[in-house]
Amino acid sequence: MKNVIPRHASRLLTVVLTSFCFLCPQGFAVGQAKPQAAESAAIQDTASLKLPAALAASGFTKFAAMIEAAGLTETLEEEGPFTCFAPANEALDAIPEQRRKKLSANPKGEDTVAWIKYHFVRGLALKHDDLLKVPGANGFAGRYIRIWVTSGKIAINRVCELTRFDIAAANGVIHQSSRALEADDGTRMFHQDHR
Repeated sequence: MKNVIPRHASRLLTVVLTSFCFLCPQGFAVGQAKPQAAESAAIQDTASLKLPAALAASGFTKFAAMIEAAGLTETLEEEGPFTCFAPANEALDAIPEQRRKKLSANPKGEDTVAWIKYHFVRGLALKHDDLLKVPGANGFAGRYIRIWVTSGKIAINRVCELTRFDIAAANGVIHQSSRALEADDGTRMFHQDHR
């Protein structure tokens, strides 16, 4: 005798399975386990790449393009180590239009190069746990970068929250910033200038 599922039971099973797949798009791996595993794989994939290539491979394509246009690729492929606070593509799009035009008008200009460099610390690879312990670091552009920790969240200069951490590169580490960094004119770097 064949095992036959009644028509009404078959329809019910189809509805239940469809609803489950819709509510759990990652399949049976409910929760954050699957995305975290995917992110770890992405981080491992960039570990052999120097910073400019690691930035592009990690989704910071617009920032990587600015680095190339500014002629900083070779500099940021040096041994380092570097810490990079990289603005996401959306963060670059959110820069006020006048400021964005000024940066793009002269990609190799002193102002643009200094602005890009301000997103880097040279000589230190500061990972997430390190950022929780230090008040700041000497920026590559000659300005001091302040690190603020509030309720477990980490922000640069208080306003640029870091949203993704410890993306490995062959010569440093990358953290994603919710906004592009702007140097505070009142906070000159007071240690050795690495320019």
